[in-house]
Amino acid sequence: TAEESPDAGLGVLEYLTPEHRAALGAVARRRGLLHGSILQALVDQRWIALDVSGSAALDDATLLSVLHTASNLQALDVSRCDRITANCLRQLPTLCPKLSELRMGGSGESCKAACLAIKRLLPCLKQSEEESWEDAGNDDFSGGLSCLRVLYWPELPDPQRRLIEEKFPRLILHTTEAGGAGQTSGSVAARGNKAVQMAGCPWPALDIPLANAVGPAAWRALHMRVDGLLRRRDVPIAQKFKIACEEQEAFAAAKREKLLKKMTRQRVRKCSAAAAHEAWLDADGGLL
Repeated sequence: TAEESPDAGLGVLEYLTPEHRAALGAVARRRGLLHGSILQALVDQRWIALDVSGSAALDDATLLSVLHTASNLQALDVSRCDRITANCLRQLPTLCPKLSELRMGGSGESCKAACLAIKRLLPCLKQSEEESWEDAGNDDFSGGLSCLRVLYWPELPDPQRRLIEEKFPRLILHTTEAGGAGQTSGSVAARGNKAVQMAGCPWPALDIPLANAVGPAAWRALHMRVDGLLRRRDVPIAQKFKIACEEQEAFAAAKREKLLKKMTRQRVRKCSAAAAHEAWLDADGGLL
């Protein structure tokens, strides 16, 4: 369980898919148990989304270590992570160059860090022949998160809002008024996610699909598979050798039986053909 020492489950994690690892992380986050050691044990380089929002124990060193592994992330939520500083956020363009959706702010310390880092996160438009921001491609931007398209920032301060609108006007910005509901600036279609949002967040959590996709039946099937693999791994070497020999002998016996049946069929066909030939000769001799 997540409450136990993460080291106790390290032997099992190697058998989990990236989806199962991410689902475990989503469950741990909801229970307030997404500590650094757990996240570092679960992280997978194939992840494309990571939600650590509200993880009070998560610090810069842990997040940077995780992002070095999960460098293919396209969506990241670090909102309400009060121990994540601006220095850490400024490294996102280097560690996660494919990031297209970012969520930050949501609490006093998190908003302060976001305000200090925002200039390093926004991509700058190079001198381009394109007539508008909408026509510019990723290669037309320098610095910052060149793939960034969506930013979630509850209670976005006015100076930062003006900066974003000036520096990167095509960014789809999701924000809220103080104490109000979520609002969206820019032209964007509703996502249609009807899941219940988490407390303290005006929008559905980023990891809701992960938490909902893995139901009890899937976990039971995974448990049976992992349990079988672990039992096989714990067998002594001598017993493993014996099992391997028995499996090899069973395979060879099945192959011999198959070959014997094939040879028997060939003999039957030959005998049948010889008998038919002799019968034909006898009949032909009788005619002569």
